[in-house]
Amino acid sequence: MSPDEGYSEARRLLHKEYGDPYKISTSYLNKILQWTPVRFDDNQGLKQLSIFLTKCTIAMKSISYMRVLDHAPNMQAVVSKLPSNLQAKWRDQVFKKKKREKGVTCFTDLAEFVKYAHLSQPMTQYLEGRPWTGARKIISLQK
Repeated sequence: MSPDEGYSEARRLLHKEYGDPYKISTSYLNKILQWTPVRFDDNQGLKQLSIFLTKCTIAMKSISYMRVLDHAPNMQAVVSKLPSNLQAKWRDQVFKKKKREKGVTCFTDLAEFVKYAHLSQPMTQYLEGRPWTGARKIISLQK
């Protein structure tokens, strides 16, 4: 077999094994469903979730089966992975959009929300492996 034929055959086999759009969308959805909920103080976990949701939105552009992520139960599964304070903010955002634009939020809106939430988190400084606690000291001084 020539190198060109071998390359073509390898691509065909890879596409057969990993290129099925239904399998790909199912894999993305299963990963979301199995995602560990993010704690309120876990900015790194929120960042990882944000990156994964961005990958999902990119895949949605080329794989029609990925539209299943726009379905309410699947979006609720993602929201359930967020800390409770972000869940409340998301509900407020959905309500406001529905009221203002009479529109429905989609998965891309949720991914953008998580991305913004991650980027707006204060930078955590680690001293001796523990989060910076300066904010607590300021609060205690005010008492």
